[in-house]
Amino acid sequence: MGRQLGSTRRQAIGVGLTVTVAASAVPLATAAVPAAAPQHAVPRRERDPAAYEAAYLRSVLAIRRAETQMHRLFADILDRAGRSDVEAGDLVIMFDATEGGQSQLLNSWVWSDERARRRKRAMVKKGLIMAKSAAGRQLYAPTEAGQALLDRVNRALTIQSRLADPIGGLGVEALEEACQTVARAERWWIDIVRYRLG
Repeated sequence: MGRQLGSTRRQAIGVGLTVTVAASAVPLATAAVPAAAPQHAVPRRERDPAAYEAAYLRSVLAIRRAETQMHRLFADILDRAGRSDVEAGDLVIMFDATEGGQSQLLNSWVWSDERARRRKRAMVKKGLIMAKSAAGRQLYAPTEAGQALLDRVNRALTIQSRLADPIGGLGVEALEEACQTVARAERWWIDIVRYRLG
């Protein structure tokens, strides 16, 4: 049996596959079981600050690539809707601002600089959002046309979400864990930058 297992293993390595052998298939007397590593043991390389930074930057690049694909999705939605005058970034801003039940674009820091104000005025001219005053504040809400585009985005994202697990192998738990990891890394990176610039 050892000869046969070795042959199978060599064949598997040759095609880049990993073979898992059931424990019951190997006699207990001959099975060499390595000592279990401590659960929280961290390889020395991963404790190197440079390794932390390199891993974080790789995760940032992965997120940027995912963001690029999201922009492509939004651009395709706009093209199908015949709205070549609208930028994908406009949809991203509207979608982000209306998440979590928020129906209005508030005067947050996102809109605080002149470039943001110019973009806001452009979105009003494009008929995506409308401005109104309430309690001394300038508020912005999606117009009917803007909401129609947001509905298209929501439908597209719903379809993609349904395919995340069967095609991408991404469950909700895995995505939540990744989100929490990136959030912790972001806070750590901010501290690093403050330390270096301080």
